[in-house]
Amino acid sequence: FPKNNKWVEIKPKSGKIPQGRANHSAVIWQPSLGNEIMVISGGLNQTMDRLNDIWFFDLNKLIWEEIAFGEKIPFIPRSEHSSILFQDSLIIFGGRTQIKELNDVLILNLRTMKWGISSEPCYHPSPDKSYLSSTHKKPVTSLY
Repeated sequence: FPKNNKWVEIKPKSGKIPQGRANHSAVIWQPSLGNEIMVISGGLNQTMDRLNDIWFFDLNKLIWEEIAFGEKIPFIPRSEHSSILFQDSLIIFGGRTQIKELNDVLILNLRTMKWGISSEPCYHPSPDKSYLSSTHKKPVTSLY
Protein backbone atom coordinates (compact mmCIF):
# COMPACT_ATOMS: atom_id res chain seq x y z
CA PHE A 1 0.00 0.00 0.00
CA PRO A 2 1.27 3.47 -0.80
CA LYS A 3 2.86 5.47 1.97
CA ASN A 4 2.65 8.84 0.20
CA ASN A 5 -0.94 9.71 1.23
CA LYS A 6 -2.31 9.34 -2.31
CA TRP A 7 -5.35 7.33 -3.38
CA VAL A 8 -4.62 4.33 -5.58
CA GLU A 9 -6.93 1.74 -7.06
CA ILE A 10 -6.28 -1.76 -5.77
CA LYS A 11 -6.89 -4.41 -8.41
CA PRO A 12 -7.78 -7.93 -7.24
CA LYS A 13 -5.33 -10.55 -8.50
CA SER A 14 -7.91 -13.20 -9.38
CA GLY A 15 -11.27 -14.72 -8.64
CA LYS A 16 -14.85 -13.62 -8.43
CA ILE A 17 -15.49 -10.09 -7.17
CA PRO A 18 -18.56 -8.70 -5.39
CA GLN A 19 -21.13 -6.72 -7.33
CA GLY A 20 -21.02 -2.96 -7.00
CA ARG A 21 -22.90 -1.63 -3.99
CA ALA A 22 -23.68 1.35 -1.81
CA ASN A 23 -24.86 1.74 1.79
CA HIS A 24 -23.01 -1.41 2.91
CA SER A 25 -20.68 -1.77 5.87
CA ALA A 26 -17.01 -2.68 6.03
CA VAL A 27 -14.54 -3.52 8.80
CA ILE A 28 -10.91 -4.65 8.87
CA TRP A 29 -10.26 -7.96 10.65
CA GLN A 30 -6.80 -9.16 11.61
CA PRO A 31 -7.09 -12.95 12.07
CA SER A 32 -3.32 -13.27 12.58
CA LEU A 33 -0.32 -10.99 12.85
CA GLY A 34 0.37 -9.37 9.49
CA ASN A 35 -2.81 -10.70 7.90
CA GLU A 36 -5.59 -8.16 7.30
CA ILE A 37 -8.97 -8.84 5.75
CA MET A 38 -11.65 -6.34 4.81
CA VAL A 39 -15.11 -7.75 5.57
CA ILE A 40 -18.04 -6.19 3.70
CA SER A 41 -21.70 -6.93 4.32
CA GLY A 42 -25.01 -6.12 2.69
CA GLY A 43 -25.87 -2.87 0.95
CA LEU A 44 -27.74 -1.85 -2.20
CA ASN A 45 -26.80 -3.08 -5.67
CA GLN A 46 -27.20 -1.11 -8.91
CA THR A 47 -30.87 -2.13 -9.26
CA MET A 48 -31.59 -0.96 -5.68
CA ASP A 49 -31.99 -4.51 -4.35
CA ARG A 50 -30.78 -4.99 -0.77
CA LEU A 51 -28.10 -7.61 -0.23
CA ASN A 52 -27.32 -10.06 2.57
CA ASP A 53 -23.95 -11.31 1.42
CA ILE A 54 -20.62 -11.31 3.24
CA TRP A 55 -17.32 -10.92 1.36
CA PHE A 56 -13.69 -11.07 2.48
CA PHE A 57 -10.94 -9.15 0.70
CA ASP A 58 -7.47 -10.32 1.72
CA LEU A 59 -5.42 -7.12 1.76
CA ASN A 60 -2.14 -9.03 1.43
CA LYS A 61 -3.08 -11.46 -1.35
CA LEU A 62 -5.53 -9.04 -3.04
CA ILE A 63 -8.14 -11.79 -3.46
CA TRP A 64 -11.92 -11.63 -2.85
CA GLU A 65 -13.81 -14.53 -1.26
CA GLU A 66 -17.59 -14.78 -0.98
CA ILE A 67 -18.63 -16.45 2.26
CA ALA A 68 -21.36 -19.04 1.64
CA PHE A 69 -23.89 -19.81 4.38
CA GLY A 70 -26.50 -21.80 2.46
CA GLU A 71 -30.14 -21.24 3.37
CA LYS A 72 -29.65 -20.65 7.12
CA ILE A 73 -28.57 -17.07 7.31
CA PRO A 74 -30.26 -14.76 9.83
CA PHE A 75 -28.75 -11.72 8.08
CA ILE A 76 -31.77 -10.54 6.10
CA PRO A 77 -31.10 -8.31 3.08
CA ARG A 78 -30.40 -4.78 4.32
CA SER A 79 -28.63 -1.54 3.62
CA GLU A 80 -27.63 1.43 5.77
CA HIS A 81 -26.65 -0.85 8.66
CA SER A 82 -23.70 -0.49 10.97
CA SER A 83 -20.96 -3.00 11.74
CA ILE A 84 -18.14 -3.19 14.23
CA LEU A 85 -15.49 -5.80 14.90
CA PHE A 86 -15.05 -7.06 18.45
CA GLN A 87 -12.33 -9.67 18.93
CA ASP A 88 -13.13 -12.15 16.12
CA SER A 89 -16.82 -11.28 15.75
CA LEU A 90 -18.58 -9.06 13.26
CA ILE A 91 -21.45 -7.31 15.05
CA ILE A 92 -24.17 -5.87 12.80
CA PHE A 93 -26.82 -3.45 14.02
CA GLY A 94 -29.99 -2.24 12.34
CA GLY A 95 -30.29 -0.87 8.86
CA ARG A 96 -33.19 -0.90 6.47
CA THR A 97 -35.02 -3.59 4.48
CA GLN A 98 -37.29 -2.87 1.51
CA ILE A 99 -40.17 -2.19 3.93
CA LYS A 100 -38.88 -1.24 7.39
CA GLU A 101 -36.05 0.02 9.54
CA LEU A 102 -34.35 -2.54 11.82
CA ASN A 103 -32.92 -2.54 15.33
CA ASP A 104 -31.68 -6.13 15.51
CA VAL A 105 -28.19 -7.16 16.59
CA LEU A 106 -26.50 -10.00 14.71
CA ILE A 107 -23.15 -11.54 15.58
CA LEU A 108 -20.97 -13.52 13.16
CA ASN A 109 -17.95 -15.34 14.58
CA LEU A 110 -15.43 -14.85 11.76
CA ARG A 111 -13.35 -17.86 12.79
CA THR A 112 -16.19 -20.42 12.93
CA MET A 113 -18.60 -18.64 10.52
CA LYS A 114 -21.41 -19.28 12.99
CA TRP A 115 -24.21 -16.72 13.41
CA GLY A 116 -25.69 -15.62 16.69
CA ILE A 117 -28.51 -13.25 17.54
CA SER A 118 -28.31 -11.09 20.62
CA SER A 119 -30.76 -12.64 23.07
CA GLU A 120 -29.56 -10.81 26.15
CA PRO A 121 -32.23 -8.66 27.72
CA CYS A 122 -31.03 -5.19 26.98
CA TYR A 123 -32.11 -1.85 25.66
CA HIS A 124 -32.12 -1.73 21.88
CA PRO A 125 -32.18 1.71 20.31
CA SER A 126 -35.17 2.48 18.13
CA PRO A 127 -34.91 1.24 14.54
CA ASP A 128 -32.55 3.43 12.61
CA LYS A 129 -30.41 3.71 9.51
CA SER A 130 -27.56 5.78 8.09
CA TYR A 131 -25.38 6.19 11.17
CA LEU A 132 -21.88 5.28 12.27
CA SER A 133 -20.53 2.96 14.89
CA SER A 134 -17.05 2.65 16.26
CA THR A 135 -14.99 0.70 18.73
CA HIS A 136 -12.66 2.43 21.11
CA LYS A 137 -10.23 0.63 23.38
CA LYS A 138 -11.29 -2.26 25.63
CA PRO A 139 -13.90 -2.92 26.86
CA VAL A 140 -15.64 -2.09 23.62
CA THR A 141 -17.61 1.12 23.32
CA SER A 142 -20.08 1.37 20.47
CA LEU A 143 -21.29 4.71 19.21
CA TYR A 144 -24.39 4.90 17.06
